[in-house]
Amino acid sequence: MMKLLIFAFIFSLSSEKKGDILKTGEKLFKKGTCSSCHNLTDKKKIGPGLLGLFERLEKNKKDEKWLKEFLKNPSKMIEKDEYAKNLFKKYKMKMPKTRLEDEEIDILIQYLKEATKIENEESEE
Repeated sequence: MMKLLIFAFIFSLSSEKKGDILKTGEKLFKKGTCSSCHNLTDKKKIGPGLLGLFERLEKNKKDEKWLKEFLKNPSKMIEKDEYAKNLFKKYKMKMPKTRLEDEEIDILIQYLKEATKIENEESEE
């Protein structure tokens, strides 16, 4: 019984911490320039709608490491990466460099993983 209580306590802490991370990520998305150009839906704003972001990245053989690099320096990625070049061609605008620290970018990515999940919906790129 004691082991079960300890497990439940640890699980609640990790759920609470995840909730804090998601709240912080949401603040970073809204406070930063992200929400100025992107929706969390499939609707285009200045940049693409982000619904299904990670599914699109996976489909194009990109991962969180790629996304972090792109967020840190979009111009550099456009120079060297075909997928980034195609996004630039499609939207005709370079995404600005984020002014976030690495840890903040990691938190933002965790938030986006949750906020942009799709459930049997099609999203535009």
